[in-house]
Amino acid sequence: MRAWFLSDPEQECTAAILQELGACVGPAKEALATTGMEAVVGETMELSEEHLGAAFAETVKELGREHCLQDSNGQEYFSLSDGRVYIDVRDSADAWIRIALSKKDALILPNGMWRRLVLPSEEPYVVLERRTKSSSSSTSGSSSSTSNGKESHFVKIYRFSSRDDEQRLASLRKEEAGKERGGMQQLIVDLCRQFYELGWVTGTGGSISIRHGNRVYMTPSGVQKERILPEELYVLDMSGNQLYAPPESKPGRARLKLTACAPLFFHSYRIRNAGAVIHSHGMDCVLATLLQGEHATEFRMTHQEMIKGIAGHGYRSTLVIPIIENTPHEADLADSLGEAIRKYPEATAVLVRRHGIYIWGSTWMQAKTQAECYHYLFRLAVEMHRLGLDYTTPPALSCGNDDGVQSLPFSSRELFPSREREAKEASAGMGCCSGGGGGGEGGIMVNDHCLHCTSQVKEGGRAGGRAGGRAIKHVLMDIEGTTTSISFVHDTLFPYAKSAVGAHVREKLLQKDPEMLLDLAALRVQAMVDSQGEGGTEVPMIPEGDETAEGTEKVVEAVVRNVEWQMGKDRKTTALKQLQGHIWRAGYEKGEILSHVYEDVPEALRRWSRGKGGRDGGMAGFKLAMYSSGSREAQRLLLGYTAIGGDLREYLNCYFDTTVGGKREERSYREIGLSLGVGGMEEVLFLTDVVEEAVAARKAGMRVLLSVRPGNAPIDEELGKGFARVSSFSEVDDYLEGMKEFPSL
Repeated sequence: MRAWFLSDPEQECTAAILQELGACVGPAKEALATTGMEAVVGETMELSEEHLGAAFAETVKELGREHCLQDSNGQEYFSLSDGRVYIDVRDSADAWIRIALSKKDALILPNGMWRRLVLPSEEPYVVLERRTKSSSSSTSGSSSSTSNGKESHFVKIYRFSSRDDEQRLASLRKEEAGKERGGMQQLIVDLCRQFYELGWVTGTGGSISIRHGNRVYMTPSGVQKERILPEELYVLDMSGNQLYAPPESKPGRARLKLTACAPLFFHSYRIRNAGAVIHSHGMDCVLATLLQGEHATEFRMTHQEMIKGIAGHGYRSTLVIPIIENTPHEADLADSLGEAIRKYPEATAVLVRRHGIYIWGSTWMQAKTQAECYHYLFRLAVEMHRLGLDYTTPPALSCGNDDGVQSLPFSSRELFPSREREAKEASAGMGCCSGGGGGGEGGIMVNDHCLHCTSQVKEGGRAGGRAGGRAIKHVLMDIEGTTTSISFVHDTLFPYAKSAVGAHVREKLLQKDPEMLLDLAALRVQAMVDSQGEGGTEVPMIPEGDETAEGTEKVVEAVVRNVEWQMGKDRKTTALKQLQGHIWRAGYEKGEILSHVYEDVPEALRRWSRGKGGRDGGMAGFKLAMYSSGSREAQRLLLGYTAIGGDLREYLNCYFDTTVGGKREERSYREIGLSLGVGGMEEVLFLTDVVEEAVAARKAGMRVLLSVRPGNAPIDEELGKGFARVSSFSEVDDYLEGMKEFPSL
């Protein structure tokens, strides 16, 4: 068996990549034994013109359409007896991997993987054994019998409604790929040249790596980064196996070697699921490791606008970057870097003393954006340090309101005293925030910080509502019944989507919009799945369309029937939510929809995110997130077009929908906690009007408040007796400030 990437035929696909995707390859006899398919009755397919006659061409076309099988947890087994065949499968970046089966080799695919069968044009003949097993029982192929003699049928689910749609989208993808001028290799070359001009990768130092699906691209070691060529990059799988290595070196130059940063890059990929990593030797990065002393283990900075460019941070966040010690050889840093990544779950970078920095992001664009922000912040820290300004604590003037700046009756010299003076006062028992020992009345406190010695009050302070545990840092909110009336969703959004679906689908189909093609594909797959369940005969199916007006209208009418059927049953399928979100987006952009939020919501979001206000003006800033059954796009639209608050999206950090799991499932909230990078689940406060959701969130360890709004459904008193309730977001302040305690579990 041989496998390679169709977009880059020189890049071999390893068994490790196939296993990562859930596929299994190996000798047929062993594969049957290890997967438990020996008892499954198979079918033998002979594909040849001689055997199939006039049906040969149509059969080959049908097998070549991208599809999967209905039972996504089952498996499909292929074994080649004679001839040649290619089986193409999609990787996690939607790239085709072509697998050429050899005689007596077996390939086992999970049913939910997109695949297609292709016959070589020069030798269109194959004899192939096929077996299919469901997740619950050992069953055969679509027209074979099970080991107990009962016939079983597996529904083939096509990704696209028609071959025309599939070909059209394939051509669009090809066009987009062409715009990248050489794909990932060329992108890395361009970035290396840019980073060289910025001083990040001079003297052959520094590096960049990008993960694209199941492939990882890395630069070679010891080369001039501004002169590197696309064909000189390495391509690896996530196990470190080389899919592509640069050809023999040019005359007069030593053979290229893989970057010594590879083990460090893989830590970011494996621990944080990063999409790209940048290693910079920028001078300001090195200085940042020394500003707070040779033994400092962290770099800290707060209240700077560019901190907002770091994932999960806002203007008032304290940016914390771990610092590890340098070693003579780069590869020896791997263990300490991995330890730092695990120890600081909110960090997206690790500094190496007197060396540089490693920065990662979910995509190469995010990694690049964060790298630019980090370098800016380090330069700023160096300059502030030179001027004697403190960049590690909130500024005194941050206690002013948005209408003006509060002046304070002391000079900047009093505001930022020298370290020598602090040390003398501390040794003499004169610490101004100590509350005694000669300190007299103590220092002036603003936002839990002493303006004289800039030390923060850590115990007993109001910020973050400790209530005997970790301080709250994140506020997670439901939408319906919490920020927005249930009636708006049911009386405005749902009717609008229902009434506009036909016109929307028709308009987008006539425009040959790729987004609509994917919406149709998702609806068709959902309809296929629904048709196999109880009452499946009543499910409105969506036919394959064609280019004619009549064919388009048939698809439009079928989509309308399917959407009305799903909405009538209050379905919350991802396919339906996705289409509804796109319909609402069009409505918002046309000015036909303005969303409702309760009157107290805009000011509360502003207050919580910016850290101003509260009962006594001393509330810390929080990271705000939404969790709703509506798609993330629908959430952004609702908050972006409110009738009384305008665009509220600037106050939100994250959005979560049911792709993380059901809202009444404990594991969903644990998944959200991991995504937020919390140190403990009690750092999250969840606001919801649904008591079952509250129970699940509290089981996961979150703090919970039940929202009681006009029009909400009554709360089950038995389930809800252990939860505090609020009728306005202003009441939440008492819990965030620690003035009220949460009921004990």
